[in-house]
Amino acid sequence: MFGKRKVTRAILVDATFTPNSEDKSAWDMEGIDRSKGALGIRSHYIIRRNGDVEKGREIDEVCCTGEHQVDKESILILLVGTDKFTKAQAGAVNGLVDYLQEKFPEAGPAFMVDVDEPERTSY
Repeated sequence: MFGKRKVTRAILVDATFTPNSEDKSAWDMEGIDRSKGALGIRSHYIIRRNGDVEKGREIDEVCCTGEHQVDKESILILLVGTDKFTKAQAGAVNGLVDYLQEKFPEAGPAFMVDVDEPERTSY
């Protein structure tokens, strides 16, 4: 459905910016993304409040951050919430990042997208 990524240069971790008190599934996030004009879910993985990892886009498809070059070269993981994440989410994201770094060693370290600054900070 979406373009295929030719190279993986980054693993990005971001938030869904939904209320911390609400859990959202990949299905929920796809609906939110579509309501904002996207053609489907924008991320490759969603990590729910209980630590469950749900698949979004196919792993080899470009993501949808809104930055063309980043989209073409990145894997995007979203943590459900805004700024208060659970221990279960922390464990899940660490495990998922380890797996993805083994699968895509050229990606290097993962980055947590900082919402207050346009630059990424090392995860």
